[in-house]
Amino acid sequence: MANVRLCYSSAENLAANKASTVAGAQPGFKQLAAFLGDRQFLGGDKPCGVDFFCYEVLDRWVRLESTSLADHPSLTSFLDRIRALPQLSTYFSSPDSTRTWPLNNKMASFK
Repeated sequence: MANVRLCYSSAENLAANKASTVAGAQPGFKQLAAFLGDRQFLGGDKPCGVDFFCYEVLDRWVRLESTSLADHPSLTSFLDRIRALPQLSTYFSSPDSTRTWPLNNKMASFK
């Protein structure tokens, strides 16, 4: 939630604190990457509900700062696997998908 709090701060605060907020999230990313290990998804070889929640959280970080997961290639690969699921790939490649919508309300510094 630190990134949400940051997004709703002033534009100046966003610019001044984005790097430190992303850095503060790194231990959590490291733990999640360790938990994922060599598995394709968090629960094994098939996606489950928690995979989609984790996708959303990680995607929000990457959209805030594209290098957020640079030190965690397994998490970047995890995001790619979710996007490549046959049931979702059309959605993710569509220009009409909600991925083109802002992440936050109009009052946020980072939309």
